[in-house]
Amino acid sequence: MCYPEDSLTNLGKNDLRRIREDIIEAGRPLLDTTIIADLYYHSQRNADYEGFRFALNYRLSREKDFEYVGVPGANLWSAKGLPAIGSKRVKASEMAQLTSYLTDGFDDSLNDQSAEAIRERGELSRYLTFFEWVYGVLPLDASLAALLPPPVLADQRSAVLQIESPQHYTSYTVEVRYPTGNRGGWLQGLEEFFLEYLVAGSLITLARTAEPDVFTIIYEEAAEDSDRLLALDEKKNKFGFSDTAFFTTVNEELLLSQQRYNRLKNLKALPMNERRKQDVVLRHIFEVMGDQVGTRSEPVYQLDMDTLYVAYNVLRPASRSYLQSLLEADPAYVPDASTPKIFTFTPKPEEETGEDDEDDDDVMAWNYDDNE
Repeated sequence: MCYPEDSLTNLGKNDLRRIREDIIEAGRPLLDTTIIADLYYHSQRNADYEGFRFALNYRLSREKDFEYVGVPGANLWSAKGLPAIGSKRVKASEMAQLTSYLTDGFDDSLNDQSAEAIRERGELSRYLTFFEWVYGVLPLDASLAALLPPPVLADQRSAVLQIESPQHYTSYTVEVRYPTGNRGGWLQGLEEFFLEYLVAGSLITLARTAEPDVFTIIYEEAAEDSDRLLALDEKKNKFGFSDTAFFTTVNEELLLSQQRYNRLKNLKALPMNERRKQDVVLRHIFEVMGDQVGTRSEPVYQLDMDTLYVAYNVLRPASRSYLQSLLEADPAYVPDASTPKIFTFTPKPEEETGEDDEDDDDVMAWNYDDNE
């Protein structure tokens, strides 16, 4: 529905100030209908209601202090000054690059299910990787995009949803960041729920509700179990194993137990700017997780694809097809002739610097300090 601009209700600076204060006080984005009810007491039975609602949305769309974060059927508005949604440990620019493999054609999330089936059922089940679990994020792959609402505006950066847990009577405000250009998208804001109730490898199910901006999340409960599972020590910035009790159905291959994946504790908790370098992460994982089949002077590492997938998703998200492409693009990684899912990695020999002994000592000292 369209209205002539001169027929719209005028909202002045005082109105905008009150609207922004209302959003800030709520601590989360608000629906246009909520703003109208809170501040203007307009009833939907009033003849001018839809015109006033249109005027509100039109005016807010022209103000830099407000951002549209709604979905089809729910016009949500955020305001400058609201706290960021989700973990602060990963910046938006970093996540956009970490999930860029999805826009590069390496999204295999629909291999076992179709987008049509997800839309028809209105729900999606998936297992959590370690990276997803510890940071409370889900890459916006094709399967998740089939469930979640699309953007309303052509230049819309994000949408805000409520995800409710019927098993714990809790609700979480999450943000969907849409992909742009060669940067990937993701969902963030479930860190508290994941760390409180789940473990890496847990099976979760997201589902729509009657409200377009409200979804539910459940997990399949199981009898109590315990194991020494991989965790990230934030203070020491190190991976390690700790005794953990859990009550969920898990994928045993993604449950990072010490008994099965003891070498994971030797992974470096690389800073995010290093994790964006796929070649650096790939080599590090082969050197830590691979079997040494060469010599000390000429090391050669061997690793199977399943272990590579698990370990890579400790440090950053990735699909199996993306990892396959990285291996195929670098001649240093060679598939085993008899077992193609096993790859051999031969590091390039260290190049001679040609510097004198004094300079070599300086380089060695610098490298030692950097590793510390």
